[in-house]
Amino acid sequence: MSEVDRIKSLVREADFYRSQGLLGQAKTKYAEALNLVKKNEAIKNKTSVIDSLNKRINAVDEKLIEIEKAIDIPVLNEDLQKLISNLFSFSKDKDIAAVEGAIALAKFGQYEKAFIEFQRLIDERIQPLMAAENMLRCQMYFISPERVFEQFKKWTLYPSFTKNELNTLREFISKMFEKEGVKLELPAAQLTLPEDSKKEAASEPMIEISSIGIRVKDKLGREKEVEMDVTFQTGNILSFIVKADKTDLINYLTPGIKIPQIQCYSFISIFQSKGSVMDKKLIPSGPRKGDYAFDLTIEKL
Repeated sequence: MSEVDRIKSLVREADFYRSQGLLGQAKTKYAEALNLVKKNEAIKNKTSVIDSLNKRINAVDEKLIEIEKAIDIPVLNEDLQKLISNLFSFSKDKDIAAVEGAIALAKFGQYEKAFIEFQRLIDERIQPLMAAENMLRCQMYFISPERVFEQFKKWTLYPSFTKNELNTLREFISKMFEKEGVKLELPAAQLTLPEDSKKEAASEPMIEISSIGIRVKDKLGREKEVEMDVTFQTGNILSFIVKADKTDLINYLTPGIKIPQIQCYSFISIFQSKGSVMDKKLIPSGPRKGDYAFDLTIEKL
């Protein structure tokens, strides 16, 4: 490959990363291409090419600054973080309650603290798949697909999961990426934990629900199904977010209301359920500031 072809390839790769929201990787590729252009005296319209690449890099920088400003997360001291984690852990099963505690931190905008807690649960083999999948959901919906990609890459370099668990997580991420239109090839595993056949046999499979559909009436009285992505899941408790402008849906989903028909979409099937709204809160900060977060308990029909 000639140097000119290499530059074109880098720019195409960077443009692709940028289109997928992978801004850090896009900037790296643009910078690499820019460096090659500056060193190559044989390139035609060199000044114009440099100007074009600088504009791309500046656009990426502006977007990164915009994202950083959007994530205006309140800083809570350690005692308050522990209080949140404990108060919002409802399960009688202490392991699942630990996952709920980490999810609670994420719901209150304490993302990095939540990620540390999720990783602790993974390292200590406390519901590792449940912790990992909720961690990835949080990174996908509140941070970026790039964060999900980098997280999985880290897990492939250190023995955090068994081979079967990594395959499960790979499929889980692939389905999320496919739904969001992100096209990235996940890396192969380098190191894995030995399989624990007894533990695997003892654990019950849990249906991972990616989204739910609820039928509501609009202002004209017409019924329609509204679909929401599931941001967290612990057993039959689902969390999802509704945008602030969906006032009809927000007003309908009041805590305690029973929903007779819920369409549940998993990566392997679609099934009907019913349930009730447990909790509703306004998101005070971060990229989803002003939207509403809901918890829903479901039971299969």
